[in-house]
Formats: sequence, structure tokens, C-alpha cells
Amino acid sequence: MNDDFGTIEKRVLFELEKSKHKEIFTLRDLELFSMFSESTIRRAIQKGRLKKMQQVKGGRLMFTRADVMNWLNGGA
Repeated sequence: MNDDFGTIEKRVLFELEKSKHKEIFTLRDLELFSMFSESTIRRAIQKGRLKKMQQVKGGRLMFTRADVMNWLNGGA
């Protein structure tokens, strides 16, 4: 079981490191980068605190790095 946790931890750290260099974030990227839950992120969108890019085909939410950083730094 400990090996599974180590593997999961490595994967999360890898994804987090990748997200540091991204300019466009998916919802999953944003969850890993911000450490906020999906519901918290969706609430921020609903309240107008986090700007999303136009939803792409299939309903996938996308965010620019500038908008993500603005939200995380307390901007509106």
C-alpha cells in the first residue's frame, strides 16, 4: 500500500511541476496547481472571481495563466 501512495505522490508532484510552465489550464490542472477542489473552483467561476476561457467542445473548462494567477492573488 505504501508503494501506491508513493506512486500517487510522484504523479501529483510531476503534474504540479508541469503546471508551473503552462499558459492554459484545464480544470484538473487548476485543481492540482491551486490545491482547491473542483467545487471551490466552480463557485469562483459562478461568482465572477475566476474568469474562464470560452468553453471548448465537449464542455471542457479552460483558463489562462493570467486569470488563474489573478484569482489566486485575490483579484476579481
